[in-house]
Amino acid sequence: MGKSKILIGSQILFLVLFFYGCDENVSTISQVENGNFILFVSNQSSNLDPVDIKVSIDGKLAVSQEFLNKGGHNWIKFEFQLTNGNHRLFSSSSKANISKDTLFVLPKTPYSVVDFWYSPQSSGSVEIKKFIISFSESSPGFM
Repeated sequence: MGKSKILIGSQILFLVLFFYGCDENVSTISQVENGNFILFVSNQSSNLDPVDIKVSIDGKLAVSQEFLNKGGHNWIKFEFQLTNGNHRLFSSSSKANISKDTLFVLPKTPYSVVDFWYSPQSSGSVEIKKFIISFSESSPGFM
């Protein structure tokens, strides 16, 4: 019974995200030069390439595009000007049918990385599909 409730909840969330993505009147946040919040987004999956990723901050669409894997070393940088205080970052993908909701605080954590991971089920392994979202006080180093 618990698994069916989770499945139904996931399906409802997917429908909300689908219709949210189709709304032409969605509030957006514009990118700025030298913003106080730096966001890096990457597709770390060669199994779902490209993948659509949407990122909203405080309910306003900040990023919505297809992300290529490019060998897993392809972080795209976005800069925004936000007020100090508590914020909500929401990441989603309709192709992968997943989302993740996280909280962060400015000016304490002005950097964030949103990585998408997907590995299909194969013999001896289970399907892995997730967003890994991290926040930090300093700019992340990528290899």
